[in-house]
Amino acid sequence: MNEGCVPPGTETRPRPGGNPPYRRLGEGEEAAITSGWDNGFWEDLKDPVRRAGWGGELNTFPDLYIAFWRWCLWKLFESEGAPRRGVVCLITNRTFLAGHPYAGLRQRFDTIDIIDLRGDSRGARPAGIEADENVFAIQAGVCILIARASGDVERPAGLEARVRYADVWRHGAFTARDKLALLTAAEQNEGALSFVDIERRGLEDFASAAFGGLDWPSLAELFPFRKSGSKSQRDPLVYSLSQQAVFQKIKAFLDADEASAWEMFFPSSNTDDMRTKAEKLRFSRARGEDMDAEKVTAYIYRPFDRRYIYSSRNHVSRYGPDLISAWGTSNNALYAMPSGTGAGPAVWVHGLLPDYHAFSGRGGYAFPLFNRAAGTDAHNLHPVLLSHLSDAYGHPVEPDRVFDVIAALLSATSYTSRFAWDLEEAFPHVPFPAQGEVFAQARIAGAEIRALETFSRTAAENFRSARLAGRATGTTLSMPVVGRMWEEGTNGIGAVLLQSDGSLRLTGVPERVWRFAVSGYRVLYRWLHARDEEVLDAALQRAILDIVWRIEELLHWFDAADPLLAQAIARPLTRQELGLGPAAPERLE
Repeated sequence: MNEGCVPPGTETRPRPGGNPPYRRLGEGEEAAITSGWDNGFWEDLKDPVRRAGWGGELNTFPDLYIAFWRWCLWKLFESEGAPRRGVVCLITNRTFLAGHPYAGLRQRFDTIDIIDLRGDSRGARPAGIEADENVFAIQAGVCILIARASGDVERPAGLEARVRYADVWRHGAFTARDKLALLTAAEQNEGALSFVDIERRGLEDFASAAFGGLDWPSLAELFPFRKSGSKSQRDPLVYSLSQQAVFQKIKAFLDADEASAWEMFFPSSNTDDMRTKAEKLRFSRARGEDMDAEKVTAYIYRPFDRRYIYSSRNHVSRYGPDLISAWGTSNNALYAMPSGTGAGPAVWVHGLLPDYHAFSGRGGYAFPLFNRAAGTDAHNLHPVLLSHLSDAYGHPVEPDRVFDVIAALLSATSYTSRFAWDLEEAFPHVPFPAQGEVFAQARIAGAEIRALETFSRTAAENFRSARLAGRATGTTLSMPVVGRMWEEGTNGIGAVLLQSDGSLRLTGVPERVWRFAVSGYRVLYRWLHARDEEVLDAALQRAILDIVWRIEELLHWFDAADPLLAQAIARPLTRQELGLGPAAPERLE
């Protein structure tokens, strides 16, 4: 750890020497680390976050690398005989770049340089980025932080550091070799790295402001109520493809001996820090609960993937009562990511209550059209938006039409490639078109997108290219490994194997349909994979065709929305014209 703190009078451009471990602290570990510190250790970093209303984000705070940072601050500024000048140089997890809990660091230093090495293998890459290797053999993306303190006694209290940021992607460095070569070049000549000044203050994050210079509202502004979906922490126990299968699993859990039931509730894939006191109490209550048929509920698990969940507070760790209340008996919601949105549509429309990972297998947020908790017909759009859009277009604008326009523009084929860098750190932003005709056409495309994604209708006849061919030798869906599932054809049309021996195929499948992904989530492949070994009856065969046809038509509407997006970007309504005030930082709850 000492290697990361450089004493005064030494080289001001040191090699990164401190490389602390990155690991979330388990139950009891945080208290063990902070006990005995009479300076509050990191409570002084947490308190400003709570006072600013960002306390909900502090769940990301207790990580070992933060403890190492805090030790460096103590050593440089607070310990007995602390020099109050010098350099802290660490290479750490890059999550702090877009995390409000960490911004208090700026008030301790004069300058902070950040070299973002990226390399996070756990999330989707931005549209247009095909590969991104880590400089270490780890999953978490990393960055180098070099913070300098001059010890100037005349420095005004509370003055924040000048922050500069360099992104290896902007230099075309995507492989580990290229990234290390870039760092080697920068060691000899700092000009080899292009730094940009980060004009952020207070508890704003360290990243450049997303959608900078574009006067467009974020989804988080347009929909006052948003919540992440249900997160069970134990999908294998509570989720199934049928109601009957859910009943069977819950019955097996209740009938099992204590040790077996414990393994069902806390499968080995879950980490020990999940087995908190609250979760252990949840286990006891779940074991004592009578099985209730009304708790088996249809949910959206992933894009196009409808499943059933045993929706019980005692079985699901994040039950989501607020979203359930806002949803009511029926609703539609846009589902989107607060950061890390990759290629494909930037939103997905769900017509059932969503799982936390319902966008792309990673955590996101639901923006329901209606907030039933506020009234049966209470819409969830910004209160002034409808009246200002009505004034702009010269006729009344209904909530569902605004919803559909947003769905169209954010699903347009080029949206995520146009704004790939911005979507790395923020929710999608919406360019409402100034022209009423563009709004009307986008509304039509959005309504079709919504109908397909929510299963309100089947795909139109002219998008039903795929057909089942052959006769299955097995009685269940039995797919080969993903690398052998696709058979190349001609003119971009191929086949998908549904049996390992090739006895049953999906023919006439556009390659674009097979490769369609939502932020890295391969929709058709993942849908089929989830049903591998299911009985290959007529119902499953119809469902397979239905999903393929839906994707084919959906891609058509994404393409149809693209020229409308271009026109909206060329002539967008301003925030003032939409009745919105200055943009405020987005808060996650």
